[in-house]
Amino acid sequence: MERTFIQRLIVIGFIFIFPVAFLSSADEMIPPDILNAAQEGINIFLKDRRVTDLEPFGFSSRKDVDDAVLGDWFQVFTVHPDNLLRDDASRDLHSMAVPTNLWKFLIMTGGKATILLTVNLVNDKWTPSSIGAAGLAKELSEILKKWPGSAGYKYRFITIFQAKSHLVEVSLGEKIIGIIPLISARMAMGLDKRDFDPMDLYNSEDVITRIRPVVRKNIEMGN
Repeated sequence: MERTFIQRLIVIGFIFIFPVAFLSSADEMIPPDILNAAQEGINIFLKDRRVTDLEPFGFSSRKDVDDAVLGDWFQVFTVHPDNLLRDDASRDLHSMAVPTNLWKFLIMTGGKATILLTVNLVNDKWTPSSIGAAGLAKELSEILKKWPGSAGYKYRFITIFQAKSHLVEVSLGEKIIGIIPLISARMAMGLDKRDFDPMDLYNSEDVITRIRPVVRKNIEMGN
């Protein structure tokens, strides 16, 4: 899953010569400009020597930072609240979800996911916008281990912004295996077990039924 440092150099050099898209281990296409922005983000947020407080980023030493590389990536999908709240709305989360301009990259060091780097489209330019969310990075890493892209599994990272909830849809070929609620979504859905479990799958209808009231309440409260 993790690319070696030499492989990274080859990929980055190749980007500047051939303007093509690349595949993650989940077989998702990504434009080279986004990949470039993510690599720039590592240099800005982590490898700048002026950054001395490494603990908030999940690193224990400068060597961990120097060894940090990009891991797998996820384009962020979302569902518009108007579509989610309509009485006649589809109960199929897959068809309701639409892509955003946000991309999440796992940052790897020593073969382990440490944090997430976010790339966003700002003023028509792909830009590294934030870094952090060590807990979320760990959850995504566990999903990739349990449902490996090398076995053909694909993923959709879905954020319901009005419920402050993250979910991952797992599919194999044309078949959707199920939806994994991350801790934020488990809390919003009111699940009895709040601990993250990458094998705890739900169908679209169940997710929508549980998330809908939270979205409606937050919108009414202006959140």
